[in-house]
Amino acid sequence: MVRALSSGSNSAFSLLLTLLFVTSASANAFRDGPLFNDPSDDTFGTPNIAHDIANVDAAATGTDIVVSVDFYDEIAPPSAFSARSVVGFLDIDLDQNAGTGAVAKKSEFSPVADDALGSEFYIDLFSERFHPGQVEVIDTATIQPVGMAIVTYNASSMTIALPLDLIGGDLSFNYGLIVGDLLDMSDEAPNAGFHMLVPEPSSIALACAAGLALRTRRRRNR
Repeated sequence: MVRALSSGSNSAFSLLLTLLFVTSASANAFRDGPLFNDPSDDTFGTPNIAHDIANVDAAATGTDIVVSVDFYDEIAPPSAFSARSVVGFLDIDLDQNAGTGAVAKKSEFSPVADDALGSEFYIDLFSERFHPGQVEVIDTATIQPVGMAIVTYNASSMTIALPLDLIGGDLSFNYGLIVGDLLDMSDEAPNAGFHMLVPEPSSIALACAAGLALRTRRRRNR
């Protein structure tokens, strides 16, 4: 916590930084993006179990991007080797430019096959079969894993915690998801295009305010 000083200007500066710390801590603890709903009964392909996405939510914490996915049906981890095991890919377009990166896995396996995402990274949900509770984060430039994300499963939902340092700490990107069973893909989110994760505007504004206050204080101290 910032200690208050005796000078009026220093006290005001300290108060601003204190407010910045408290507000930013609460905002950054779980910076929610919008909840994207997905229609029911919009599955495709010829899987044994047509997993159907209900909604997708992404948020940035201090260290991770957390992606939560709810389903209309029951699911199981790939490592359970169940008929209800859910697999697929989460594509990440870091520079928000469809013309760079690789063709997204979502595009490869989608009946829509749009080219709205240029994937710099993807999360391989299949890979949980080989290391339960973890999924590989693949760099599309090398087709090699750069690390692991943590994945947890409930009866009809899964949550992926992607360490920010694996993707360079970027908090603004486009993403898309496609899922299915071990036989075929069955649903994607969104059905065309992509979802976006963007930093919370209030956090950016607070950071700018703090920078301005710091520059003002330095001028006064010269």
